Parts: sequence; C-alpha cells; structure tokens
Amino acid sequence: MPRTFPTCLAVFTSYALLVPSGAARAGGPPPPSAIDATFERYVQQLPAPVDLSDSNGISTECKPGQYATYNLLASAGAKLPVHGDADLPVLVKWARHSDLCIRQIALEALVPKIGFDRNKLVVPSMHDPEHYLFHDILATAKAYFDAKHVAYDPRLFDGLMISPHVGEFHARFDGTWIEDAPGKGFQEVVEITNDQVRVTTKDVPADPSWPDDTQTTEIKDIAIDDGQYVVTGRWSAESNAAGYRGDKQVPGQFVFRFWAIGEHLMWAKTGNSPYWNKFRR
Repeated sequence: MPRTFPTCLAVFTSYALLVPSGAARAGGPPPPSAIDATFERYVQQLPAPVDLSDSNGISTECKPGQYATYNLLASAGAKLPVHGDADLPVLVKWARHSDLCIRQIALEALVPKIGFDRNKLVVPSMHDPEHYLFHDILATAKAYFDAKHVAYDPRLFDGLMISPHVGEFHARFDGTWIEDAPGKGFQEVVEITNDQVRVTTKDVPADPSWPDDTQTTEIKDIAIDDGQYVVTGRWSAESNAAGYRGDKQVPGQFVFRFWAIGEHLMWAKTGNSPYWNKFRR
C-alpha cells in the first residue's frame, strides 16, 4: 500500500486549522469582544490624531485633564470594527459609559446604522444621559433591534423608560415637577394629578409686580406617540395663582407632551412647540 495517505491527511489537517470557521469563514463580523477590546483601550487612552482634521475643531473634556476634539471622536467611531447588526448592541452598552468621550465614540458608530436622522444631532446634548436627544437615539436603537430581530440582553436598556404604556402615566408623572433651567428669568412648575394638569410660570427671582401665571386643564385623553405621552386637555383656561375664575373655554385645548427619562426626570413641551423643557420631581 502506498505510504502517501498519512502525509496527505497531515497536510489536510494542517490546512483545516488555518481556515476560520462559522461566521468568520463566511466574512461575518468578529466577535463582540473585538469592539469591547477597542473601547477598553480608548478608556485608557484615546487614539492619537492622524491628520489635521482630527486635531482641529471644537473640543470637550472627557474626564478631568483629558481633552479631545469632536472630529477625533467621530474618526474613532468610524474606525470601530462594526460589521453588522449583531455588533450594534455592544455599542449601546458603551454609549452608556461614564466617560462622555466614550459615549460620543459609541454614538458616532451607532447612529448611522440605526437610521437616526443625523440632522437632529447636537453636541453636547447627544451624549448627555439626561437629555432627550440621547434618550431618543437609544430608543431608536431599541426599535431598530426589535424590527430587525437583533438579539440583545434586555437589561441593555434598563432605566431608560422607553416602552411607555398609557396605564402607567399617573404612576410615572403624578406629582410636582420643577423646571431645571439655571439662569432663566422664569421657571415653570408642572403639577399633575389624577384628573388635572396645572402649569405655573414663576419669575426668578420672585417679583410682586409680576404675579405667577397659571394654566390649568382637566385631562381629556392620554395617548402614546413616538415613545412620548400626549395629554390632551378638556379645556383651555388661564388663571392667577389663586386658581381659575370664570367660565371654561372649550376652544383651544391644551396639548402636552411628556417624555419620561427617569423616575424623577422628564422633558415636557406644550402644543406644537419645538422646544422641550427639562423638569425634576
């Protein structure tokens, strides 16, 4: 019997060990650990600028004593080893990191993949965990994952309150909310009860010549739209601090939008206003 068979088997075995298996052989993405390893390096030290663009432009302080340009952070995000939808959940994990520059890098990589409108992006709002824009990006990511059947750990979105239900409105919002807007000349206070929304505008500091202005309405309807609670008032009524006096006005119903960001943090706006205001309870 020829003695070449064992030699051929050995050659075949050696070759097989060199050929990657599974997704790697098919040109699929590397395991998530490749992205994690990159971020772990970035946590220790951000990549050095490779050109003038990386070195110029608006800068931010990542952590005490460490600065980076937004151009550099965008460049770092574009270079992450992201090859498909299966890699995106790990970006959400790093988008919730304590270092704002790490968050920005992760968001730079995530946003183009989930169909989020880049025209809505603003810094530093997009990487501020208390801002509605940051919240909107992650809510869009979850909706994308669910639509595309991307597997992810459900704990990935813990605490974000991005799956609202009408029946939870009062549990989430009843109480007194104070506008968080240092430096403004007035401050809004929103009071929500089982049947009423009351918005009071106060001068800061208080000025007796400008009494508080209060708008009150009973709640007619509560709905969900794009992850936000939409509350339609039964009437439109203006009053002073003592409360409404006079007939209720049927036309011009109040419409409020409330966006829960956390247990004691929300953003709110009235009517068709494009401006959200931040409130704490």
